[in-house]
Amino acid sequence: MKLSSHTCRLVTLSYPSADVALTSHVDKEAFIIALSDWNLQLEVMKWEPLNIEAALSHAIKVVAYEESVTDHDDGQAKCQPRNVYTVMDQLDSSDNVTLRRHVEKVQEALEQATQGIAALTAGPWSGCTTP
Repeated sequence: MKLSSHTCRLVTLSYPSADVALTSHVDKEAFIIALSDWNLQLEVMKWEPLNIEAALSHAIKVVAYEESVTDHDDGQAKCQPRNVYTVMDQLDSSDNVTLRRHVEKVQEALEQATQGIAALTAGPWSGCTTP
């Protein structure tokens, strides 16, 4: 951030009577050249920013991305194992018994419904056709 403001100030002092298009272009180029890392310079140049603000924004993003995936000590990629904890709720024996009773009641209701459907299909209307 300071670098971009310094280059803008220096370009303005160097070219006080130049038009805005020229100073904008020189600002952008001076900022890119002043970047300390040549890889960062290359990344910003590849993006082809239109002005110094766009170049600064892209440079900040590139630096942030690099810092998010590399370790500051040796430059190696971060690879930290992460533990995942789960909570298993164990049912009490009384809850287990209650649950079994509900399942048995549902099974009985299903059996009765199945028998009722079978009785209807085997009833007096089973051989009839609709007009």
